[in-house]
Amino acid sequence: MLARYRQARDEAALQSKLRAELVEAAVARDYWEWVKQERLPRLGQQPGK
Repeated sequence: MLARYRQARDEAALQSKLRAELVEAAVARDYWEWVKQERLPRLGQQPGK
């Protein structure tokens, strides 16, 4: 799942011609919304809880 996140971040960086770190900082507020939309587990959460 981390690989999917990094791939999406890197693709956005390529398209926007910004460094990946800047893209990550720009979307930090939307991270948990993305996790919810993608139905990804929260870090540190036990599966099935």
